[in-house]
Amino acid sequence: MSAFSSGKQEPDLPCKKFDGRSIAGKRRSQLRRKATDVMLELIASAQAVGLSAKYVLFDSWFSSPKTLISLKEKCHMDTIALIKKNKTKYLYEGQNLNIKQIYSKNRKRRGRSKYLLSVNVTLKKDDEALPARIVCVRNKSNRKDWLALISTDTNLSEEELIRVYGKTLGHRGVFQILQILSETGKKNAEVIS
Repeated sequence: MSAFSSGKQEPDLPCKKFDGRSIAGKRRSQLRRKATDVMLELIASAQAVGLSAKYVLFDSWFSSPKTLISLKEKCHMDTIALIKKNKTKYLYEGQNLNIKQIYSKNRKRRGRSKYLLSVNVTLKKDDEALPARIVCVRNKSNRKDWLALISTDTNLSEEELIRVYGKTLGHRGVFQILQILSETGKKNAEVIS
């Protein structure tokens, strides 16, 4: 929902003054804040009206330790997410290591296993810590590559974690179809007018 992930830039809105009490006004104010803060607010508002879920599923964009810890503390929800192969550090066996270092340090499962590696880590942000599990799986589009999933529910089995995250891939396909249909509708509307 947020137009800018950093929250530092000012979006170019047609009118600078708006009523913050209306739904449109609330959405405009969300455009001015960080996307991760807006996400936490939207999840909290969904919980306030009685919606519940076992896990929050998302792609790597929201999978920073700070976001995962905030979701657990503020919304009391576990997360399953894809993580980026970047310099983000996880506490593993007393060392701060990134996912590539953790992957290279461990022996992988061979054969037709559903996953290559499963390790327990600790997410740290400032003085806050949260246990998590990272599961590495083969990338189906490139068999030599691998993907890493993280879950803040350490009791969840590796197979269940993979199955639940696989649901997001199915939803992603539905959203892509809807996007294509909406773009087709726009083109048809342009032809008609």
